[in-house]
Amino acid sequence: FTHIVGVENMSLPGDVDGDGKISITDVTELIDLLMLGTAAQNPAGDVDCDGRVSITDVTAIIDLLFVQ
Repeated sequence: FTHIVGVENMSLPGDVDGDGKISITDVTELIDLLMLGTAAQNPAGDVDCDGRVSITDVTAIIDLLFVQ
């Protein structure tokens, strides 16, 4: 390789708060963002990859927590 470019701001789906891990904090933050109407501004909230952030994504994060 002659030129390698790093990728920044790659967030883990479900890591709404950007701390590098999925926790109950991400669930509560996504619920807060949904209530405020600003959830679409956080692409990490689209856990089910359907192109929109909704309560379904909250459920998906909870499911991820049970798998861990």
